[in-house]
Amino acid sequence: LAPAAEVAPGMVPSLVLLTRQQLASAASQGLLQPLDGLTTAMEDEDWLAPAPQLAAVGGITYGFPMALDTLLAVYRQASAPSPLQTWPGMLSYGTPVIFPAADPQASLAFDLYLSQGGRLVDDQGRPALEEEPLLGVLDLYAKGVSSGSFPSWVGDLATEEEAWQAYRDQRGHWLVTWSSLYFGSLPADSLAIPLPGLSGEPFTLADGWFWALSDPLPERQPAAVDLARYLTSADFLARWSAESGCLPARRSSLEGWANQTQRDLVTRLLDSAHLPPSDDLSQSLGPLLSDAAREIIQGRSNPLQQAGETIERLGNP
Repeated sequence: LAPAAEVAPGMVPSLVLLTRQQLASAASQGLLQPLDGLTTAMEDEDWLAPAPQLAAVGGITYGFPMALDTLLAVYRQASAPSPLQTWPGMLSYGTPVIFPAADPQASLAFDLYLSQGGRLVDDQGRPALEEEPLLGVLDLYAKGVSSGSFPSWVGDLATEEEAWQAYRDQRGHWLVTWSSLYFGSLPADSLAIPLPGLSGEPFTLADGWFWALSDPLPERQPAAVDLARYLTSADFLARWSAESGCLPARRSSLEGWANQTQRDLVTRLLDSAHLPPSDDLSQSLGPLLSDAAREIIQGRSNPLQQAGETIERLGNP
């Protein structure tokens, strides 16, 4: 979009499908057209939370929500017929809980940190980490190491795909992953639950995909908006989401899912969904949280020491 907007604005696509982070980045570069004033679609009460918030950047709507994605916990039913749906419960099984600890996005760490009410910016708006909730995250990792739930090899997994492969290879019976990957494969021996937070209640970060208006030519924008409205209509999303395994952005679209168990799970996931960190915060804090996770999981540090070093690194990059 960026080079095309400079040299051939007439050739820029009318609509683009973007993730939340891509949407925020493109909007900040002036590559997208605000939807406020072009449509009242976001006033519809059928949108599932947190779709409207995810579709906005700086209080301005830039996207039509199509699909949502949330973190969840997948487990093999044979190993946990009635799963304990708290972190102490999950760690009590003593079997590896797989997640990509080396992923610089640090999705699990952000989820656990935010579930305790931790702040990501200080009073001046600068990236920050608070010691107490950070200690809570690192202490969980340490307890997982002691129980055998976080073996050292988990610290080498750098992508969601690597974590999924480890789960498929039976290296563990629990997996923290994204709902799009779970519903896209639906392993026959596994079920899923909302990801527990450290406060005791389910807490899951949400992401999504959004149709954004990138056409700078006013005469073409109404047709593009009409197409986006169709692609995010309740009927279309009901059919598309049931086939694709992605979570629809509309509540009524879930009625198109024949499997009641899956519908109930999606409702519980979205009821516990929260906004993710911004792209800037993810890039500045994610690698620090990922490095801290690896230090604990691979036995090179302890929670108190690592919390201090991580906060010091943030203040002295």
